Amino acid sequence: MNKTLEEMAQSIFKRWFIDFEFPNEDGQPYKSSGGEMVESELGMIPKEWEIAQIDDISQVTMGVSPSSKTYNEDNIGLPLLNGAADFEGKLIKPSKFTSEPKKICKKGDMVFGVRATIGNIVFADKEYALGRGVASVEPNDKVFREFIYYSLDNSMENLINNASGSVFLNLKKADITDLKVCYSDEIVKKFNNISRVLIDKIVENDMESELLKQQRDILLPKLVSGEIRITN
Repeated sequence: MNKTLEEMAQSIFKRWFIDFEFPNEDGQPYKSSGGEMVESELGMIPKEWEIAQIDDISQVTMGVSPSSKTYNEDNIGLPLLNGAADFEGKLIKPSKFTSEPKKICKKGDMVFGVRATIGNIVFADKEYALGRGVASVEPNDKVFREFIYYSLDNSMENLINNASGSVFLNLKKADITDLKVCYSDEIVKKFNNISRVLIDKIVENDMESELLKQQRDILLPKLVSGEIRITN
């Protein structure tokens, strides 16, 4: 279900912001219905659309690993995100805490891997300490939240291909901040109203799945041992 929801949102994003077939005033696809296009540094784009870099519409924070001496499993400080192992689907599941975080993301920020395993963008459900394997993106305005999410997701393959590193692939801050996007405030608002519902449903499904796993892990051993029996 989540795969289908993600594909739906990606399809809308690409049709509106890559193919420029967003609905015009008459509800018809803009470009193929004769919408006016103009030359830009990104090629032909709809008239009156803007071009910006990611750091023009958001704040990008690269993680810095705290001292290992501050790591703990006693819930002291903030939960620490170090990389891919701390993500499961769209849920964040860190295994360690740090009492001296160097970099922090806020609730609602986008967080993703930037070292070794790059990508898997998720929304932070609370504050986290950011280790060197992750980065966060905070929109300057909430209206850009879903637009930035899918802009990054749509560009992730290129970011991975351009990543450097002799042992592990790494994204530099400039790789992210210099990423250029093309948009119209009006179309961004319309897109966010649609995609927000889809993203919220994906997160809800992941949370439900996690709850079912926990229930399974509690019940299965009791069923196997005979402590709990299933009656007709």
